[in-house]
Order: sequence, then C-alpha cells, then structure tokens
Amino acid sequence: MSRSYKKHPRAKDTASKNMKKFANKKVRANQDNLPSKGKSFKKIFESWEISDWNWHWSKREAIEEWEEEESPHYTGLAWRHERFKTFEKWLQYWEKSIKRK
Repeated sequence: MSRSYKKHPRAKDTASKNMKKFANKKVRANQDNLPSKGKSFKKIFESWEISDWNWHWSKREAIEEWEEEESPHYTGLAWRHERFKTFEKWLQYWEKSIKRK
C-alpha cells in the first residue's frame, strides 16, 4: 500500500469507506448478471450512495479558520481553540484529516 501524501486536499464523509466496500460486494455478487460492457456496474449501485458529499479544504483555508476565531469580533463558538489549544495541533489535525489520508 502506498504511504504517499495526497496531492489534492479533499475530504469526504466518513461513511464512504464502508459504503464502497458494500458496493463492491454487491457488484461482485451480481457479476454474472451484468453485461460485459464497462460501466454496467452502475446499474446495480449508484455512485451517490457511496459518498454524499466531499469538499476541498486547503491548508490556507485551515489557517484562515484558525485566525478567524482569534479575531475579537468573532461571534461563533471557538471550538477549534478549545479542542486543539495550539495552532500547531490544529495543523496536525488538518494534515491527519486531509493530507495524510
């Protein structure tokens, strides 16, 4: 298995890995009923059921989110500062969630 970093910082919903396994299992079980054409597996399992949403979260955006909570006019709940305490820990979380996945 490759241990390289991702080139594009994308995040998906957490259920996508389990649903992908389920979709592959369902397609393999029905492989005899499929025509030999390339994309016919999509008739068995829709791709939107595997991943409902994903988003692009760059390092610059993560830094801006941290700095936004530090501003004096911030009105939201400062959950990043409560949970991660330091900026370095916040960036470690970003790398673990996005870059080193």
